[in-house]
Amino acid sequence: EEELSVSVDLPDQVLREKYKGKLSKSVRGPSHEVIAQLLHGLTGKKINQPAPEFKAAGGAQAIRCALKADDGYLFGFDKAFLFVNKPTTLLPFDTLSAVEFKRVEKSAAGSAASKSFDMVVYRKSGESVTFSNIRRGEYSSLFHFLVAKKLRIKNIHKGASGLDLDNEVDAAEPDDLHMRRVKRDAEEAAALDDDDDDDDDDDDEESDEDFKAGDDSDVDEEYEEDDCSDDEEAAMKKSKGKKR
Repeated sequence: EEELSVSVDLPDQVLREKYKGKLSKSVRGPSHEVIAQLLHGLTGKKINQPAPEFKAAGGAQAIRCALKADDGYLFGFDKAFLFVNKPTTLLPFDTLSAVEFKRVEKSAAGSAASKSFDMVVYRKSGESVTFSNIRRGEYSSLFHFLVAKKLRIKNIHKGASGLDLDNEVDAAEPDDLHMRRVKRDAEEAAALDDDDDDDDDDDDEESDEDFKAGDDSDVDEEYEEDDCSDDEEAAMKKSKGKKR
């Protein structure tokens, strides 16, 4: 990463009295840290930084994705999501109602697995924002970040698929009711899906039984019709022989 060195051309007395030690005479380090320190020192305003637990698969503090037709980076802060470069979009967590994952289900047998997924963020106002083409490798860390920030995940059973929530609950604080609710919701939703699958299987079995029973009846009727037609044909031949 690019290193930057900046010297502040102000008298020491001004630095002490006006900036009260918040602005150093010289600042050196990674460019983004230097700029942040200078802005903080000059304005006295708090500098928001990405949350420590928000990490991309490669260790970066932003996840590459797309908003509408524009590629950019999604940052996760303690109280908001921020998408840059354009359209720059700030999503404070207290304005959100839920988050939903798209295209996260396991692919059917024989089909190629999707290399990316989408995340839809729902605002309390009813609007939604879709971040698309997120690399599948970012899925686990993003899911756990949402859980840590206590954001509601609409399709929790699909989002939790393949993740070890038991370890998450064990590592959580004893009074962390949210983490326990996340695990319970995932288990209940998964159980409902299993019940639906069982009902479908039962319906298929009943249909198969009805089909088999109908087949036997149809075969018997066809066999009887064939017997009748053979007897009639024999009688007609015998009658013609007598006339001659």
